[in-house]
Amino acid sequence: MLQRRLVLLPGLDGSGRLFGPFSDSVSDFLEPTPLAYPPDRRWGYDDLLPFVIARLPPGSSIVLGESFSGPLAVMLAAAAPGRVAAVVLVSSFTHLPVPRAFATLARWAPASRSPAGVIEFVLTSSGTPPAMRDELLRQVRSLSPRLVERRLRAVFETDTATMLAGLACPVLAIHGRGDRLVPLWWAKRDLGRHRTVAFRVVEGPHMLLQTSPGAVAAVLLDWSGSGARTASPRDGRGTG
Repeated sequence: MLQRRLVLLPGLDGSGRLFGPFSDSVSDFLEPTPLAYPPDRRWGYDDLLPFVIARLPPGSSIVLGESFSGPLAVMLAAAAPGRVAAVVLVSSFTHLPVPRAFATLARWAPASRSPAGVIEFVLTSSGTPPAMRDELLRQVRSLSPRLVERRLRAVFETDTATMLAGLACPVLAIHGRGDRLVPLWWAKRDLGRHRTVAFRVVEGPHMLLQTSPGAVAAVLLDWSGSGARTASPRDGRGTG
């Protein structure tokens, strides 16, 4: 059995407040520790890296990077290999196939001011519990446009593909078949091409940990229980 400690790095919202359903789903076999990023600091990955390293539990942990935090989880494993037993990437990427200049669009159409229907369509599904949709909207609305712009710029300016390929620890990537923000075809091309990455697909939208926590937990349990052996990528399906 792999290390029981599971550090959760949040998506673009950075709050760590959306992990509740997933934390409950894995608590029988893992010890989840959600982290949050300072809401008043316009930090990119280079700034967040030492912040996260300083807040890791003692010893070694599995580090899960959700969406925005996937590249950060990879950077963390490369910078502090003795502190990271394995990396789990959920709805994430090493880079995105869009021009860096697109980050400036956040100034003119910030996520915090987008219509609720647009946010829900892109990130969730019709099966998302209303309470979770409401909490997601609260977190998105709380973000300053400049903070969103900085984090998007960090995404568009970062490519951790080479770093990911060089990791010595096991890596698991879990992606939603209905992801509208980071499409499955791109995730397969970006993450699934690495022979050291175990790639799994579950039914669900981008916000997998919030909408399909049981399915993701089942995949994680199967993977960690098997010793997290590295394997050639394959299209596996979680239950749910």
